Amino acid sequence: ILLNPFIDNPENFRLSNLFISLAVPVLLFFSIKQNYKYLSYDLVILYSLIITLSPYFRTTSYWSLGENYGIIFLLLSYIFYQKVEKNLKNNTGYQIYISIFFLCFSSSLIVYFDQKLVFIPFLILYLISCLKITLSQKFCALLFFFIFALPYFYLMYLWEGIIPPSAIEGR
Repeated sequence: ILLNPFIDNPENFRLSNLFISLAVPVLLFFSIKQNYKYLSYDLVILYSLIITLSPYFRTTSYWSLGENYGIIFLLLSYIFYQKVEKNLKNNTGYQIYISIFFLCFSSSLIVYFDQKLVFIPFLILYLISCLKITLSQKFCALLFFFIFALPYFYLMYLWEGIIPPSAIEGR
């Protein structure tokens, strides 16, 4: 509700979700451009718009399903991971901690939007552990992930499982 306040009117909710889903090609553009600096803008725009050809992406955008929010935060996590690597090369001390915080935060939010992407925070944690950063920075990332996982642990306690009881009944 906080991310999309148009919950009262179904048509406005679908339309607003469609506009929020348009962030996916934009974030994909920045991800591709950041990783492949030699590509021309025309080619990067073409690559980033390919996702809009997917019927799955278009359907979830229009019918207000939550998968696209997970994709948005997946792309944000990738952008923040690239920022951590860049800060590591530039040897900026406190900016690495800030980048690690946003990386852990964005990758933790993926699980709250789409539970089938639960492996992404584990992958990010593994990638952070493989980086050549100090032990305190790795511990800080582990602490951030633990703090951001606490609400999900509480939900698992309330649900008595990893998915909601309504989803279990539906299956």
